[in-house]
Amino acid sequence: MFSFGKIFAKQCSESLLQKAEQLISQARFGEAKLLLEKALRANKQGSVQLNETIRGTIQNCATAIGKQRLTEANRLIEQGDVDLAVEELHAMQEIRPTPENINEAQLLLESLEKQAAVASVVGAPPSVHEQVQIMQSAWDDAQQAEYNGYGSDFEEGLRAFHEERFSDALSYFEALAKDAEHPVYLLFELGRLRLLNEQDNEAKEAFRLFLQRLPQSSGQETRLSAHMELARIANDANDFEGVVEELQNAMDALHDDPRPYMALAAFLRDKEHHLEAIEILETVLEMMDDVQPNVQVWIELGMNLAAMGKKEEAIANFERMVEELIARGHIDLPPGSTSQLAELLEEQGNLQRAADLYRLLSEGSDTKNHGRYYAKLGQLLHELNANAEAQKALQRATALLGEESELGLQCHELLGKLRAQ
Repeated sequence: MFSFGKIFAKQCSESLLQKAEQLISQARFGEAKLLLEKALRANKQGSVQLNETIRGTIQNCATAIGKQRLTEANRLIEQGDVDLAVEELHAMQEIRPTPENINEAQLLLESLEKQAAVASVVGAPPSVHEQVQIMQSAWDDAQQAEYNGYGSDFEEGLRAFHEERFSDALSYFEALAKDAEHPVYLLFELGRLRLLNEQDNEAKEAFRLFLQRLPQSSGQETRLSAHMELARIANDANDFEGVVEELQNAMDALHDDPRPYMALAAFLRDKEHHLEAIEILETVLEMMDDVQPNVQVWIELGMNLAAMGKKEEAIANFERMVEELIARGHIDLPPGSTSQLAELLEEQGNLQRAADLYRLLSEGSDTKNHGRYYAKLGQLLHELNANAEAQKALQRATALLGEESELGLQCHELLGKLRAQ
C-alpha cells in the first residue's frame, strides 16, 4: 500500500543526513553523529539502502571522534592530567570507533593503570633514575642535554625536590649554578626552588636571567612557565601592572599560544576589569582550533558577561560550552560555570533547562555538592508541577544534606508538603 509516512520519513532522514554531512565538513563529528542517529530512527521503516548509508557515516564519525579523543588523551597525559585522560579514553570506547582505535585506547589505559598500581604500592621510593625518566618526557633536547651534564648532584637535587626537601634541593642546585660555566635551564629550576623556599626576589632574578639566556627558538614550555611564575610573584606583591606586563611578555614571546592570553583574561576578570578581559578572549576566539576548541574561552566569556549584567550573552556562551562538551561525550560538566548557567536560566524563567542542568550536575563528579544539586532540582521540578520526580530529588537531597542545614530543612519541609497532597 502507498505510504505517505515512509516518504516523509525518507525526506526527513535525507535532510538530516545532508545537515550531518555539512557538520562533518566542518569537523564537528560529535554533532553530526547525533543528527545521523536521529536520521536512522526517523527512517526505521524506510529505505534499507539509506539506512546503510547512514550507518556507514555514523561509523566514520565515530572513527573521527575516536582519533580526536586519542589525541586529546595523549595531550592530557603530557600535561599530567591523568584522571581526565582516563575519562577521555573511556568515553572514546563508548562511541564504538574502529577496533584499531579501541585497541590503542586499551593499551594506553593499561599503561596508565600499571603506573597507578606502581604508585600505590607502599615501599621504597622510586629510584633517582626512575624519577628523572618521568620528568624527561617534558624536557626538550637542549634541556635534557644540559641536565645530563650536571651528573649525580643534579639527580640528587631532583630526589630532594620529589621528597619535598626543598631546602636541600636548593643547596644542590645553588652549588651547581655556582660551578657551571653558562647555565640556562638550571636557572629555571633554581627559580622554582627559590620560590618554594620563599625567596621571591632571588627567584625573580633567576627567572629573568633564564629568559635572557634562553634561545628564541627553544624551551617554549619552560619559557611560558617562567613568565607565569614571574606574573605570580608580581601578583603576590599586589603589583597589578607587573602581572599585566609579564603576561604580555609571554603573549609576545609565544605568539599563537592561547595560554598566556587566557591567564591574563582570568587575572583581569578577578580584578573586575571585565571589558578588557573580554577583548583578550575575543582574540583567543580568533586563534582557536575549530576541531577541538578550548571551552574555557566560553566559560571565561560567560563569567565576565554575567558580572557585567549581560545575562543573555552570558547564557549563550555558557550554552556553547555545554554544547561542545556534550558533543565530545562529556556529560560531567564543569560545576562552577554550569551552576552559574543554571542560576541565570532560572532567573530568566527557563526552569526546565535549569532543572536539566542540575540533574546532570547531580550525576557528576562534584559529589560534595550533590545535596545542593538535588535540592535545586527538586525545587524546580516542583515549580514545573513534576511532583513525583520532585519528591525523588528531594528525598536524595535530604538524605545527603540532613535536616541540620537550612537547605536540608527547606527540602524536608517541601517534601512533607508534597507527600501530604
